[in-house]
Amino acid sequence: FQNLTQLREIDLSHNFINVDPTPTLQPVSTLERLDLSKNRLTQLPQFDVALWPALRTLHLGDNAIETFQSSALVAPTLRELHVGAMGWSTTTLRSIGLDRATGLEVLNASHNALTVLPPALLQSATKLKQLDLQSNRISQLGDTLFSDLKKLFTLNVAGQYYTVQLRYETLRFPWDTIVPQNQLNGLLDLAVRWEGSRCLAQGRH
Repeated sequence: FQNLTQLREIDLSHNFINVDPTPTLQPVSTLERLDLSKNRLTQLPQFDVALWPALRTLHLGDNAIETFQSSALVAPTLRELHVGAMGWSTTTLRSIGLDRATGLEVLNASHNALTVLPPALLQSATKLKQLDLQSNRISQLGDTLFSDLKKLFTLNVAGQYYTVQLRYETLRFPWDTIVPQNQLNGLLDLAVRWEGSRCLAQGRH
């Protein structure tokens, strides 16, 4: 890619990549969108989004990435981060550098092994509009997790591993438990739909 000085998008998804591609991709300083999803990546020791100042969208999902530089997957300029289906725990998600996510608008952390989201986790992501947490193991969200997310438009917490009582009179109880209603300041016209144990919440500004 060394001579491709005007390249804006690289899609390397659905391959069998198992080594850090950073040395090959680094010369493309104009890169705005990078898709490395659905590969066999387990380590990204040299990867750092700061190497691509113009990068806005990063797809890493459907890998098994366990090793990377601390705070190297997020930068203030990044707008979308997709890290679903990685087998990540809450501890791993905290280590990627969300405290630097001041420009982040979309975060997909679905199909992982998250159990709890600390109140300060998204404190810096004040521009966040879409948050996808479906199919994790979350039983509780931090009491003030949503207090700074004034622009949040879509929140997906479907398919969590919590017990649901499917009686009509208690249908909303699990939702009230997982997300304190007084913290949903950014979700207007809140709608909750249950399909078995699945729940989708979406708001409209």
